[in-house]
Amino acid sequence: FPSHDTHIQTGLYIMYAENGVEIQRGNYKDGQPWGEFIYHYPNGKLASKRYFENGISIGNWVEYYEDGTLWITINYGDAYYWPTGHEKRYSKTGLLIYEKMTAKNGVGFHHEFYDNGQFKEKTLFEHGPNERTAYYQWYPNGQLKQKIFLRPQNDTLSALFYEDGWLQTISLTIS
Repeated sequence: FPSHDTHIQTGLYIMYAENGVEIQRGNYKDGQPWGEFIYHYPNGKLASKRYFENGISIGNWVEYYEDGTLWITINYGDAYYWPTGHEKRYSKTGLLIYEKMTAKNGVGFHHEFYDNGQFKEKTLFEHGPNERTAYYQWYPNGQLKQKIFLRPQNDTLSALFYEDGWLQTISLTIS
């Protein structure tokens, strides 16, 4: 494991729990994680598989709850200059509760869901010179709660709704 001294870690690294179970295995190259890293819970069950190249997250990552149920999947993009990829998170019962995707051009979305499968939050975004964001939030019954449209250093339009759908407030902020 990389230490706090001047030694740069290279080669296989294995970490064990107090009970002797291997809980981490991976390689370092010039002090950076490189290749497949496998993590286990102290009970020996698989916790996650992650991949790195020169310390940068790549490939398909997968993480599990301690009972073995799928928790998170991440497919990292191949564009190192932008945080790209596709991530999904699941509840212990297997329901999709979170999803985020960012393309190479900086366009993407972020979704969160209630346990009943209804949208909780939804964000659509575009990073870069035409930066802008649209944010939506819902009540658990599926009724729209809030809409916000934002363009940094420009303007923000927002609307807030009552749970029965009636408009509560609307505002425009001009920068």
